[in-house]
Amino acid sequence: MKSQTVNRAFDEELEHYDLYPMLNKVSCKTLILHGRYDTIPLAVPQTYKKLIMNLKLVVFKKSGHFPFIEENKKVITLLKEFLLSK
Repeated sequence: MKSQTVNRAFDEELEHYDLYPMLNKVSCKTLILHGRYDTIPLAVPQTYKKLIMNLKLVVFKKSGHFPFIEENKKVITLLKEFLLSK
């Protein structure tokens, strides 16, 4: 299948990029939503929090990788608050 070949090539290309040194240049307010049961370790967004000055990290206790689906109402409320804050 053509799309799988493209996806594999894209994934292999991404392995060569290290964007961590640039994260401290992010100056806008940033929100990361992370599910407690996500397969991505919590250490990953915690590292981002150390590198991005204006970052808010919210861990959803009943979610995996998709808190916007699994805890939809909480996410919507949080997003409204975040977007309306200064």
